[in-house]
Amino acid sequence: MRTFCIFTTLILNNDNMIHPNFQPNMPIIIDLFKKYNIQNAYFFGSVLTEKFDNESDLDILINFKPEITDPLLKGELMWDLQFAIEDAFHRNVDLLQETTPKNPYFIKELQETKQLVYEQ
Repeated sequence: MRTFCIFTTLILNNDNMIHPNFQPNMPIIIDLFKKYNIQNAYFFGSVLTEKFDNESDLDILINFKPEITDPLLKGELMWDLQFAIEDAFHRNVDLLQETTPKNPYFIKELQETKQLVYEQ
């Protein structure tokens, strides 16, 4: 199985690109995604905009590897990943599984704005 790490270069006039202040942190977060059995991960929210700053949280949408089926294990991995990211970057994290959102307007917004940052 091949692992792909996707890095983007930010041009602040383009939509859905990772803010340059966060780009140097991508190797750390990629390692965390690997450690916690993430199949793919997307950023959404302010990290993709000029509004991202030292007070901004990280909004991350994830999918676990297909072999991770136990709901209790998924919950444990979610909490552990969230705490690991918060500890690494000293910022709040909103971590969602892609299957979690139910609001159709929010789902549409995610589909239109999310940026793939990791895929295995």
